[in-house]
Amino acid sequence: MEKKFTSVLASLWSSRPPKAVLLACSGGMDSMALAHLMLNYAPLHDLHIALAYAHYGLRSAADQELTFVRRYAKRASCGFHTHAFGGSLRSAKGVSLQAEARRLRYAWFQRLCAQHGYAYVLTAHHMDDDIETFFLNVLRGTSWRGLRGMPQMRHGIVRPLLDCTRAEIQRYAEAHRLRWCEDESNAEARYLRNRIRHELMPTLRVLQPQFARTFDNTRQRMRRSAWLIDEAIARFMKTHLRRTPAYDCLHYPMRLRPAHQTLIAETLQQEYGLHVRDFERLWDALCAKAVGRRFATRTHILWLDRNKIYALTHACANEKAPFYCIKSVSEAPMLAGNRWRMTIGTPNDMPYTSAQAHEAYLDADRMAFPLTIRGIRAGDYVYPLGMKGKKKLSDLMIDAQVPHPLKKKVLLLSEKKGIAWVMGHCIDRRFKVQKHTQRVLHIAVSPPQTH
Repeated sequence: MEKKFTSVLASLWSSRPPKAVLLACSGGMDSMALAHLMLNYAPLHDLHIALAYAHYGLRSAADQELTFVRRYAKRASCGFHTHAFGGSLRSAKGVSLQAEARRLRYAWFQRLCAQHGYAYVLTAHHMDDDIETFFLNVLRGTSWRGLRGMPQMRHGIVRPLLDCTRAEIQRYAEAHRLRWCEDESNAEARYLRNRIRHELMPTLRVLQPQFARTFDNTRQRMRRSAWLIDEAIARFMKTHLRRTPAYDCLHYPMRLRPAHQTLIAETLQQEYGLHVRDFERLWDALCAKAVGRRFATRTHILWLDRNKIYALTHACANEKAPFYCIKSVSEAPMLAGNRWRMTIGTPNDMPYTSAQAHEAYLDADRMAFPLTIRGIRAGDYVYPLGMKGKKKLSDLMIDAQVPHPLKKKVLLLSEKKGIAWVMGHCIDRRFKVQKHTQRVLHIAVSPPQTH
């Protein structure tokens, strides 16, 4: 097993060997075997190792495991980190306590890497874990991503024991007389993973004694096929996914074919965490051309609009429109992530006939301070330049095909006589620059400059 382990690390780290790594260590047999292997590997490669124990406070044995791992790290003269999650561990709607614990754990690992310069996080996942996860995904419902198995290295997470079985690890641990802690929850039948481990796996080994190896061969073939799907999704996203600071927009063809179902599903799952079960409802809505339907993931709100899917973070979707009162031209407020700047000049100094979407040129003598920057309200209307009569902003937004979730992102500049500028759309003709205009007010909205 040692040769298999060193061969995996040599292939993964051949181009850029790390100087320091973090090892996720629960004190169980698998992680203690990985720690022992790494402590033998590290001196030969000038590698610093630190152990990390996540304490959730859910089991009475957790304190003993923490003490065990801390003492082991001290004897081995390697770094040690621990964190008590306690009150921060709560299962959200549709998310199991185990999944939430995993999310918190890996977020903590990422913080440790950033703070201490660890290049990778090593976990002791092995082939049996991979098989269990495969069947867990099948039973819960999954896409092809859930069928190709755990990656050996992705996003800084390395699983060097993934080609080893639990039996191989146990033989290694016993041969080197390693000590470890037994997690009593691994025997509890209330967890589906444990039932797969203790009921399904033994049956599969009876039916096919070499099941682990045949599964591994199948997994490798599926991964090779997955590369083709990954490339197709990347091309689809490059062509159809547009990103802006406020939202993402996925354009999809008006005539949907079965291939689009896979491409759209995988894009939404990969980018925004949409569950496969929720995608089935979303796909039905797409086929029915249901405008305005909303679907929530942990991180985003997905909003259907014609042949587009808008994705907004929860913070952005729930953000209230700003309200700001400008008392003078010298003010330059920062609103919704953009800087508003105003200058006054003569018509000869200002290129008012070629205004861009992010700027407006208005007759300064018709603008009475204070000016107000705000969002759209019910009943708002404007006299759009180039049109006759007045128009409700709700109708203007419909004509401009502004989707509902983005309407509240549209900002207005108004003064006491009414709205002077609908940012990104039109100015009110009552405030336009005319032949007799003597002073021009220029408003420009731009992202903040970074240095």
